[in-house]
Amino acid sequence: VRPSLQAAFGSKEALYRKAIDLYGREAMAFVGEAVGGETAADVCRLYLKGYCDILSDPGTPTGCFMIKGLVSAGRGAAVARQEGVDRQKKYEALLARRFRKAQGDGDLAADVDARSLAETLTVIANGLAVRADMGA
Repeated sequence: VRPSLQAAFGSKEALYRKAIDLYGREAMAFVGEAVGGETAADVCRLYLKGYCDILSDPGTPTGCFMIKGLVSAGRGAAVARQEGVDRQKKYEALLARRFRKAQGDGDLAADVDARSLAETLTVIANGLAVRADMGA
């Protein structure tokens, strides 16, 4: 017999999807705010500050729910891994799109690889999340 919480959602995977959707809407809301920054520098600052804020909030568990799912998901947790990968790609695409706009506005040099810059920010944020989970 399945536990009642799992039964309410139909499966562990459905429960996980609901949980990560909520996490994305609430804890990761700063991503939308960051891409609204006036300049590319503001976008970078707001993105990393948003991560630092959620990672250092004493009222929340350490680390990042999404990153924990990605790094701890084994073969049996394909949904957690795929959801995490999909969300990371979504955030990177938002950042890259915003950086391309900054290039069009003359705010960011045309020779900057917008996708690489977005990926670099994501890698830094992921590292912060892992370190926070380790107690930093």
